Parts: sequence; C-alpha cells; structure tokens
Amino acid sequence: MRIERYKLQNALLSAVPEGLIQLGKKLVGLEEGSDGVKITFKDGTTAGPFDLVIGADGIRSVSS
Repeated sequence: MRIERYKLQNALLSAVPEGLIQLGKKLVGLEEGSDGVKITFKDGTTAGPFDLVIGADGIRSVSS
C-alpha cells in the first residue's frame, strides 16, 4: 500500500499515544516473539513489544 507521507504522519499522530512514534532514529534490529515485535535502535535504546511496527523513512531511504 502506498500513501502520501503527510497523510500517514497525520493519521499516525492522531491515533497513536504520545511518545510511541520515534523520529530521527536508525533501526538496527527487529525481533519477533510470542508477545510481539521488539525493536533496537543504533543508539542502543529498545522499544516494544508491539503488535505493529511501521518503518517510514521516505526519500532518504538507504539499502543495505
């Protein structure tokens, strides 16, 4: 599914509790477990578990 960036951002911001959306972070790990998905960032912080993780890096995307 494709969606314009501003529409996705507005939809997420209106439906997600404050503090759950992480901006300016680099995701380095994703681990799926029985309780949900846990994520790890380059700065060493972690978050989760979550039922859903959306990566939206836009035009600055890099491939590895």
